[in-house]
Amino acid sequence: MLRAFTATPPGIEGNLKCIVSGGEDVDWMPFEKKKEYTNAFIVQDGKILLGYKKRGFGMHKFNGFGGKVEAGETSLQAALRELEEEAGITAPLEHAGTLLFLNEGADVAFNIEIYRAERYSGVIAE
Repeated sequence: MLRAFTATPPGIEGNLKCIVSGGEDVDWMPFEKKKEYTNAFIVQDGKILLGYKKRGFGMHKFNGFGGKVEAGETSLQAALRELEEEAGITAPLEHAGTLLFLNEGADVAFNIEIYRAERYSGVIAE
């Protein structure tokens, strides 16, 4: 069972809206297309396994393991593939949520399917 977080991180009060269902009363920004991505997190004993991004989007930052969904792939297949490619491990990933965001003035939205697991197999590798 995933726990929902209701506290807003310090410094961004008033800038976020959490919409769990509905949303008809929100003035949404329009977008023409979306790019599909995944992000997987391994959570064990109160710790989260993160990777350090050496290139591309998010370079020099820590994040979960993921990337683009390739043609003919489901988001779960992409998450499993990226986890093995980037960390050298496999895990019984479960869908944990979806992030959809759009930068103002852009016509392409980012759709990121989030996965998590509490155990993994293999030896973590760079």
